[in-house]
Amino acid sequence: TSTVDFSNWRSGADVDKFDYFTRDAFYLGLKSTVDVRRYIQSLRVMRDTRSTVATSHAEKTLFTLSPDEKQVDTLRLDAAQTRMNLYRKAYKHKTSVKFDYHMRRVLELMEPHIRIPGEGGRMLTMAQAAVEGDMEAFQYIDDSIIRQMLRTPLPELKPAQDEYHRRFTRREIAVLVGETEVDAAVDTAAVARELVRGYNRRRGAARELVEGEVVVQQVKLGHGMKSADPARNVVFYSSKELQRYLNEDSGKKIDKCPAVVRYDHGVPVPKLYRVLCFFDPQPGAGEASEGCFELLTEVFKEFGEGVGGRLVRVRGVMGCSPARLSKL
Repeated sequence: TSTVDFSNWRSGADVDKFDYFTRDAFYLGLKSTVDVRRYIQSLRVMRDTRSTVATSHAEKTLFTLSPDEKQVDTLRLDAAQTRMNLYRKAYKHKTSVKFDYHMRRVLELMEPHIRIPGEGGRMLTMAQAAVEGDMEAFQYIDDSIIRQMLRTPLPELKPAQDEYHRRFTRREIAVLVGETEVDAAVDTAAVARELVRGYNRRRGAARELVEGEVVVQQVKLGHGMKSADPARNVVFYSSKELQRYLNEDSGKKIDKCPAVVRYDHGVPVPKLYRVLCFFDPQPGAGEASEGCFELLTEVFKEFGEGVGGRLVRVRGVMGCSPARLSKL
């Protein structure tokens, strides 16, 4: 039995993606136009004459699950657009990106002081367990490690504990400044420094910002095949040609039908990078930060215009409340 339907390494069209497209869109209240049932019912086992697999004796033609050519738009448009919407509105939503940034900071503070038992009794850090693929240690890296850290009264863990309580218990979190979409990746650290310098040159009587108070994060949005057409590696078949082939001789095998079709019509959804800027004032600097937020949004708008970005949102213009900053 082929595993291409469970994890399709060639085209990415597999039941794993169809499962989370349908499930996540449903629970998030998003509309998914992917007709998974119809797609699966159209599948036939066909020979992919352009791909071969090496065996101990010779190279043989690869068998693959092939959908009807009528399903090409299901992959190119429906599935690609559903994936893009899920990334825009959930997986890479500004709030998800913000809390991911805060949790990474907690883990960075924990990392030097946490050791996990690995294979052969070795004590590893979380990063070592992940990078080295130590499965003995990797099984312990889950949410329970955060709970254990919070209960451990070690002075070296206090910075991580304080950071966690500040961000997740008291909800002192970064404030979105704005979002812009660009066609090429940017150096987020360099952009953050540029925004701080741009603000400080024009701050007037407002307080000076320091590095670390402006956080720039970048997420990639796309249909999952980089710059390639998601349908380019899928072998489709023509149902009409297949029926004609079978009518000629009912004893013929379907997989030997030569009526396979390939499509490669370009990219239906362009790959984009969304650049998000957050204002994360130092503890206790809330009231002094009220006057600088609006200027920071203007500096970010100018950055977006300078790189040819498409402005998605600027909170200073759309009503982000300076009163919220006074609580930080």
